[in-house]
Amino acid sequence: MRRLIDWIRENLCPDLPPLGKQVKEGTPKWNNRRVLIFTENREGTKRYLKTILEEAIEGSDRADERIEVIDGLTSSK
Repeated sequence: MRRLIDWIRENLCPDLPPLGKQVKEGTPKWNNRRVLIFTENREGTKRYLKTILEEAIEGSDRADERIEVIDGLTSSK
């Protein structure tokens, strides 16, 4: 998770503080890039990722709009 959040900070929101640190000044701004994260359809995994990422981006510009969970079950055939 730390590496993912570091990547997000480096590539999507440069002023975002490291995981566990609070925003000190201003509001970190997002650029126009996006990232998709794929995982198996496991509720615990999705919930964990969402929770950690929400905590990591708290206080940033439009934080409430930055994470979306999309379920799209597919058949194994």
